[in-house]
Amino acid sequence: MTMRKKRVSGSDASASRSGPPAPTIPPHATEDQLTDRLLNAATEVFLEKGYSASTIDEIAVRAKAGKITFYKHFGNKEALFEAIILRVNKTIFQGFVAALEADAPVREALTLFLQRLADVLHDDEAVRLVRVLQAETERFPRLAEVFDEEGPQKSHAMLEKFLLQRMHAGELRRANASIAAEQLVHMATGERSRRTLLGLSPSLSRKESENRIALAIDTFMRAYGR
Repeated sequence: MTMRKKRVSGSDASASRSGPPAPTIPPHATEDQLTDRLLNAATEVFLEKGYSASTIDEIAVRAKAGKITFYKHFGNKEALFEAIILRVNKTIFQGFVAALEADAPVREALTLFLQRLADVLHDDEAVRLVRVLQAETERFPRLAEVFDEEGPQKSHAMLEKFLLQRMHAGELRRANASIAAEQLVHMATGERSRRTLLGLSPSLSRKESENRIALAIDTFMRAYGR
């Protein structure tokens, strides 16, 4: 007697193939949603393992996407990390814009700007990303350049422009606005931020940060106020 072969359904056939099915991004996801999902997964892996030990394979699994999706969007791991840096800096910069473009008194505007800066400098994820970046600066100097150009340099230029405008308006004493901006930031952030970045000191509490900023602005206004 011959046995009839059991027909294998589509789902059974898939299950019978060796290995798990390739992860995919839902077809209804928008381009922005897809990019955020990929960058979120990559950020998690980079923070957990560092840049060198992270692989596109692992990032793809974390994002539930195929490797080809990553290569299509970013090209390589360095470009992927660069995209993460740019996204972080874009978010930070929006906060700076909101602080300095508002029609507020000098002291109030500077307080908002410096508090936003302090929030970034003592944010756990931001600190860890900078540490990952520093570890790779020698091998990938372009990453450090992108971070500096789109982060510290951009925020410094914006603060310098704000101070210059208020100097021209007679609200601040005329001086070198670039040096004044540098002095203010260093007074507000100081040695503690450097030690936090190195892991030698804990992040400041909100209250500690506010006190430091108030003292820095008091000192700044005694030097440059009218």
